[in-house]
Amino acid sequence: TAIDLTNLPVRRGEMALEAAGQFTVDTDGAPDGRVEIRATNWREMLALGQATGAVPENVVPLLETLLTALSEASGNPDTLDAPLIFREGRATFGGLPLPFRADLTIR
Repeated sequence: TAIDLTNLPVRRGEMALEAAGQFTVDTDGAPDGRVEIRATNWREMLALGQATGAVPENVVPLLETLLTALSEASGNPDTLDAPLIFREGRATFGGLPLPFRADLTIR
């Protein structure tokens, strides 16, 4: 199975999340590929994630530090541009490893 995201925009107020790229899913449901992510006003997204409980409060300072570094590397501190890469059962975002369980599959 192959998934081709030409442009997947999600907007809420001043926040915007865009994704474009391609990945395949093997017979076990493991993804492999690359998706370019652009998050505009990502700090608001992080705050929303914290407020809704989706992001644990104790993780927020670390995430903010890491995402700040990624956004500064892209040239605009309010916009986060980084690839989400799935390969060999692992996932990275902007070169940072993500916790990705081997039993997490796409069906």
